[in-house]
Amino acid sequence: MMLAGMPVPALAAQTLGGLVEMVVVLDRLIARLSGFRAEAIEQARVWSAATEHHTSTAPSSSERAEMARRTVVAELACAMRISERAAGNLVADSQALVNDLPSTLAALQTGSISSGTRT
Repeated sequence: MMLAGMPVPALAAQTLGGLVEMVVVLDRLIARLSGFRAEAIEQARVWSAATEHHTSTAPSSSERAEMARRTVVAELACAMRISERAAGNLVADSQALVNDLPSTLAALQTGSISSGTRT
């Protein structure tokens, strides 16, 4: 059987190959964006901690740090429409990527590795 002058199996393979390549390109873009999102989340966490340090009436620094963490987690959860648990995981992962795993963060931002997100 022919379609557009090509045998159907050859056309399907050509189209499937193009579609798979599109998925790969999009996956790399998602990985890059995940790396940049991690930096933005970590900046929000640091900002929240600095602000809480100067404005909080909490008696101890550990209580101020926890209030700052809860604030940024709640804000992200609401803005991203995700659970606070998921937002907390994003904050923890972002902090680790930026502060402890800079090579991994760089690889994400270049699209060399995937973010490992599950669907």
